[in-house]
Amino acid sequence: MIKSSHSDKINGERTSHLEAVNRATIQALRLVLEMGRQGVSLNRIDKPEIILQEVQDKIDRLIPWEAAAFYLMDDQDADLSMVLCTPSKAAPRIKAIFERLVEERILSLVLRRSDHYFAGGDDSEVLIHAMNTVSRCRGVFLGIPQQPRKAIHDTSLAIFSIMMQSAAQTLESYELYRIIREVNSELEDKIKRLESEMAERKRVQRSLIDSRHMLHLVMDTIPQGIFWKDTQSVYLGCNRHYACLLDLEKPENILGKSDGDLSWRKKEAARHRDVDLHVMREKKAQLALTDRIVRADGSEAWVETDVVPLKDANGAIIGVLGCTQDITERKRYQERLTHMALHDPLTGLPNRALLLERLERAIERGRRRNNYHFAVLMLDLDRFKQINDTMGHQIGDQILVRQGRRIGECLRGMDTVSRTGGDEFVVLLEELNSPREAVVIARRLFHEIKRVEVVDDTELFITASGGLLIKTKSYLSADDLLRDAEIALQSAMEKGGAGFKVFTTSMLQRFMHAASLEHDLRRGLAHNEFVLQYQPIYTLNGCVLIGFEALARWNHPVRGLISPVEFIPVAERTGIIKELGDWVLQTACLTMSEWRTRFPKARDLFMSVNLSGRQLAQPNLAATVLQVLQETGLSAASLKLEITESAIMENADLALITLRELKRLGISLAIDDFGTGYSSLSYLHRFPVDTLKIDRSFIAALDNHDGQQITQAMMALAHSLKLTVVAEGVEKDLQIDSLRGMSCQCVQGFFFSRPLDALAIHELLA
Repeated sequence: MIKSSHSDKINGERTSHLEAVNRATIQALRLVLEMGRQGVSLNRIDKPEIILQEVQDKIDRLIPWEAAAFYLMDDQDADLSMVLCTPSKAAPRIKAIFERLVEERILSLVLRRSDHYFAGGDDSEVLIHAMNTVSRCRGVFLGIPQQPRKAIHDTSLAIFSIMMQSAAQTLESYELYRIIREVNSELEDKIKRLESEMAERKRVQRSLIDSRHMLHLVMDTIPQGIFWKDTQSVYLGCNRHYACLLDLEKPENILGKSDGDLSWRKKEAARHRDVDLHVMREKKAQLALTDRIVRADGSEAWVETDVVPLKDANGAIIGVLGCTQDITERKRYQERLTHMALHDPLTGLPNRALLLERLERAIERGRRRNNYHFAVLMLDLDRFKQINDTMGHQIGDQILVRQGRRIGECLRGMDTVSRTGGDEFVVLLEELNSPREAVVIARRLFHEIKRVEVVDDTELFITASGGLLIKTKSYLSADDLLRDAEIALQSAMEKGGAGFKVFTTSMLQRFMHAASLEHDLRRGLAHNEFVLQYQPIYTLNGCVLIGFEALARWNHPVRGLISPVEFIPVAERTGIIKELGDWVLQTACLTMSEWRTRFPKARDLFMSVNLSGRQLAQPNLAATVLQVLQETGLSAASLKLEITESAIMENADLALITLRELKRLGISLAIDDFGTGYSSLSYLHRFPVDTLKIDRSFIAALDNHDGQQITQAMMALAHSLKLTVVAEGVEKDLQIDSLRGMSCQCVQGFFFSRPLDALAIHELLA
């Protein structure tokens, strides 16, 4: 029984082993059958890794692996490199085993045989198998089985060898397919290039045909005339437009002709031939050649031609190519632009640029001809700004046009009248018999200007101021001529206008002095050279101090104290008066505020400050004065502003608005130098003033009967308007007696006190 049982056990184990071998064999046979079936067509595989991955998948079903890798042989250097490793993280371990097998020469042994080989490792056995074909070695497989060698069936190992040989064959087939694909690809590329070249050749041929057609179309439709000639300047052809310019029926009719055979080129044939020869000889283009032609209908036109050298394919000169275009409209436009650039758009008269050009020509003629005389007259229309402001710029423009025309009618054909800006005209008188003849012409001209102008049913009496320059021989530039004519003009305007002055060297000296004074004025303001003096104002009865007038004094660093009579006109003419007036207002208000705080006697006094015409013209004057009062702490009741009649009447309506704004602030207003201006009684009644200050010239005339009568009339006018009167410039007892008899309320002058500096006022108020 014991033997039987043991025998049965052995038989059972043998049966199980046979069954396992059977199963492995069947599995191996199935894999062999699958080896011929590639998952992807070889002609679609682009890299060997795809083949190797499929082989790896199959041998995994035959023998389980811890790790496996395929190495392929490089065709260039016969070196083996890892292509696929499963799993990828086992790559370092496989590479280490591979290096050891190389060192131990085991790998070279394996590569020479077509069978598997087991090599012992440090921790496991390694199965190695070369992938060889008849032609060469394709690579090697290196794997670490999960089972020991004795556990792997011989059948599986045999099938494994078959699979390695199959893999080698597949790799070789893949290589052949790859070579075929590359050859086919090169053939396909060549075919494609040939097809592309044939297509490009056809396209170029079509393009050439289209280009020739387009060239003919362009040549016949462009507005320029195109022509070409041979080296003898004989025409070889032209386009339709050039044929039309030549009055030819068709372009072919120009063949064989030269410029001497053509109507509009006949007179200039030699010149055009010379141009052609020059272009061919110098190999450089000649551009913008201008010709005036007469068309078939008799009308004139301007054409412009560019000529360039014509070359063959080798660069040799074979003639010229020309392009001609009609520039008649451009020529007319240029003439209009030139006229606009040199003429005033309003009056049509020559402008400053053309005047300067003609003045320079006149100077040059004077140098060449001893008997040549010319003169320059500069005119300004008097009070033209007032006309513009009161009647509008449209009326002003009409007056300018009429006056320009009237001046021109007074002149001779060789003379020039120009408008140089605003209401300024300049006349150039040429070919004078003598310099004095200019004076005769100027008198006639000013007499004509004085005629009454009627504009929109309104009569306007126009006058002008002028400066005449008659001694012109020594001048070298037009600017100097105009400068001295303007100096004479300024002299005429200072005398009241409505006439002209002849320039003298003393005028230039005064001008240079004024220019120097202007420069010093600007520097003086910047360097605090100005100081204020204060002249007391008293009541006539009782001689009670009621206020001061602030007077600017200039302490020049070289010339010492300069009188306001000298620098105020310059400041007014140059505009510096505004900056100076602002400084005076600020300083006077601050000083008065300090006095009222420091001296009890000053608490009921006022400070009187003069306003210039430029200050009065400021639209925000009231706001500026209010800001000064706030900054200095002076009350509005303690400030009196003095304005001259002339300053008010420069723009009476605007002045009325400004004065009312100042009056609403509580500021007292006075008309200064009354009697020297030209204010009307209607305006005087409307102005919100409190005080009239009678000018010192009338006070000085009180020693004669006429002077007394005039002053008495002004006093009566002021009293009727309930205005306080201040007599300026009182210096004599006789004047005081006369003023007291006229019921004058207040006085100011040297009889009572000269203008005092701040320290002297402190003693007066202490």
